[in-house]
Amino acid sequence: MKLKALILIFISAILIAGCSPAAAVAPAAVDTMAAASPSAPPSPTPSITPMPTTAPTATMEAQVKDLDQQIHDFLNKTGDYTEENIDKKMITDSAGKQTKLGIVNFGDSFECWLFDYLKKADYILLTVGFDGRDDKRFITELAIPVYVYEKGNLSDYKLVFSKLSDSVIVDGMEETSSASAGEDMCAFLENLKDSPIIVYSTVDKFTDSTKGYNDAAKKFIKEYNDKRKLVKELFYEIADNGLKLNFDAPDGVSLIRITAKSDIDKIDIKRVPVIFNEIWY
Repeated sequence: MKLKALILIFISAILIAGCSPAAAVAPAAVDTMAAASPSAPPSPTPSITPMPTTAPTATMEAQVKDLDQQIHDFLNKTGDYTEENIDKKMITDSAGKQTKLGIVNFGDSFECWLFDYLKKADYILLTVGFDGRDDKRFITELAIPVYVYEKGNLSDYKLVFSKLSDSVIVDGMEETSSASAGEDMCAFLENLKDSPIIVYSTVDKFTDSTKGYNDAAKKFIKEYNDKRKLVKELFYEIADNGLKLNFDAPDGVSLIRITAKSDIDKIDIKRVPVIFNEIWY
């Protein structure tokens, strides 16, 4: 019995001696890691370095408020957008006759008031105002299909911005610039906000053949041809300025009407006419 007791005591001593170092090391290792973690570089996650939101939010709210006020004043012909104030900035035709925000230049272009623009996916949306044929103003959207300029293989296809000489549509340009990248178009449009522009947009079919064109060019050709009804509807709803159209009014289409900035955020691009490749200012 004494021998068995001695053996048991001896084995227990060995086990205790074998386990205790590991038990002692583990807590030490944990403590070392815990002590080291505060001095370790923080993980670059949004929760550690959040983006500032106060200033941009305030700026965005101010921009929305300003645009909403502009839309309201334009539609009601008040503030900076009375008929008198608009007339002072309007672009005139070659005879010097004052025109309304509507059809100009042989019936293949229209003059509109550019309020703002928005880059959305493969497009730049233009928020523009017109005088209607019923003498009531309205605001709608036009689309610049950026994808065809950036990726399409249409020969030398660029968006051209032309400054008119002495506000005369036909008699020459002071300077002409072109852009094929969306960011360059936006930079140019930024300087044209809150002023009249003339946009070229034909209702003629672009082409029947897509042979030799890449996917971006084919997409544009199909979109442009499919939306010819929307362009026709636009021509029939805006002031005609005494010019007659050589095509009939389309059936079954309607233009988007903008009455507030929030309407722009819900735009369905399928209902927005695309413009051709020239803007005059």
